[in-house]
Amino acid sequence: MALASFITLNEPVATLNQRCVVFWKLDALCTCWSYTAKYKNSNRFFRINGGGTFPKSFRVPGNVDQGTGCMIDEGEFIVPNSYKILD
Repeated sequence: MALASFITLNEPVATLNQRCVVFWKLDALCTCWSYTAKYKNSNRFFRINGGGTFPKSFRVPGNVDQGTGCMIDEGEFIVPNSYKILD
């Protein structure tokens, strides 16, 4: 089984869009994804992640500012039109 560790750096939202989510891949077979966005009217971040390839659709709480969201898969930025956030 491949193991992956990842952290989200405590950076402002402007830095979030410059890949503040860092992945370490210990094995070439490792696959993981992460979606990070800022909560509305807060300095805190919402984060969801999982194994495998990134989901084509998923849900986030209503108090998450989707405009600040960033999807990372295998350490690569995923363009927002490649996935859908359901209401």
